[in-house]
Parts: sequence; structure tokens; C-alpha cells
Amino acid sequence: MQIPTDYRLDKDTFEDVLDLEGALRLALASPQTSTSPAMEDIRGAWKILDGKLPGTLRAHLAGEMAQLLAAFDQCDQPVIQAIQGKIAAELATLRTDAA
Repeated sequence: MQIPTDYRLDKDTFEDVLDLEGALRLALASPQTSTSPAMEDIRGAWKILDGKLPGTLRAHLAGEMAQLLAAFDQCDQPVIQAIQGKIAAELATLRTDAA
């Protein structure tokens, strides 16, 4: 994930990144079902964050979120967990590098 060198998170966006990261990490620790509240939390957190990030960063995360949602729709648990972990790690990097 490429974070623009001149990009800095504002307070609200920092909190939105943290909310999505937290939802992903919570989902990793919870059993997933087709009606998982954790997945709804992830979708909701992404809807809030989507559009607040610069173009290439947003496009990258949008692609990963699309992969996550597709895996969730297919009930592919190993892929779901792998993507959740990857996105959570990338968001942690974003928080530290762009804070």
C-alpha cells in the first residue's frame, strides 16, 4: 500500500481508520456467519472512511474491501481471515505513518 509522503490524517479520519481497524481485528477474533454483526460493523466503518482518503490509497483499500466482501458472500473463511488481517495491518501502518 502506497501512502503519499505528504499525506497526514486529520483527527476525524484517524478515528475512522481506527474504527475500521478495530472492527476488522474484532472480526478476526470472532466466529463468522452469514449474518455476522462484525461484518456489518466492517461495512459500516468502511462506508464512513470511504472517500476520505487520497485517490490511490482509497482505490487500494476499496479493492481489498471488495475482495473481503466477495469472500464473505462466498463464506470462504480462510480468505476472509487473510484479507481482514492484511487490511488491519495496512490500516495500522497508515495510522503510524500518516499521523
